[in-house]
Amino acid sequence: MNAKLADPRKFKSNDSEAKKLIAQGKTIVLITFGIHSTEVGSTLSSMLIAHRLLSSDEPEIKAILDNTIILLVPSLNPDGVDIVKNWYDKTLGTPYEGTSPPELYHKYVGHDNNRDWYAFTQVETQLTVDKIHNVWHPQIVHDVHQQGSNGSRLFLPPYMAPVEPNVPPQIVEGFTELGNFMASDLRKKGFEGITTNTTYDAWTPARAYSHYHGGVRILSETASARLASPITIKFDDLRGGVGGLDAKKESDKFGPVWKGGEWTIRDITNYMTSAAFSLLNHAA
Repeated sequence: MNAKLADPRKFKSNDSEAKKLIAQGKTIVLITFGIHSTEVGSTLSSMLIAHRLLSSDEPEIKAILDNTIILLVPSLNPDGVDIVKNWYDKTLGTPYEGTSPPELYHKYVGHDNNRDWYAFTQVETQLTVDKIHNVWHPQIVHDVHQQGSNGSRLFLPPYMAPVEPNVPPQIVEGFTELGNFMASDLRKKGFEGITTNTTYDAWTPARAYSHYHGGVRILSETASARLASPITIKFDDLRGGVGGLDAKKESDKFGPVWKGGEWTIRDITNYMTSAAFSLLNHAA
């Protein structure tokens, strides 16, 4: 069904069949984790999300399962997960605990594996495109990442300008509406330090396959700790960023202000999983 909807040429000039398929279908959501292996909360969150989806009898979860098809990729770079895990275990309790490993966590491209979504040079990218994107044609893609420690606790779209001009306006409208919904929903639940319309743009196609294939890409960026080890951040050490972000001051792009304190892997996964379920509730 979705394969047909993904190609409007199959409907010629008659859109009644398309409308019928849309009414019958479910929202397909792809959530990808762990492309950057030092962002350890990402892959861990995939298992927490899967467990809740499989074990919960909450009405919220039933509605999600009834109305969506969810594709979870626990890691887009599984070799990197092993590299970082082995380094973390080796250095635990030493002065090097929480540091990045002294080798690339992707053998060929390192951190730039997330710049491969139009060149498709790496096997992980090729498999994701060939076996997931081009088979399931997800309408929503949630790309779960981590960012630096001293800025916002969480970034969500809308993205700051510029948006690459070949991204259709319907896609821009989609990620703007969905990202704003997620941010509002999380703030109502007590989450602090959320920013939108700062820090990250939607310029390069190298990061956003779905924007050119009929899908909305939601990038989430949660503040990091020291891999899986906690850190303490003083309020005075919080900083601003590009796009007008000031992590010490509430604005139309940021808030409510996080006052600082201990930041743990549990905080990271709590923000990540809560954002994912906010997205899934909207998709349902």
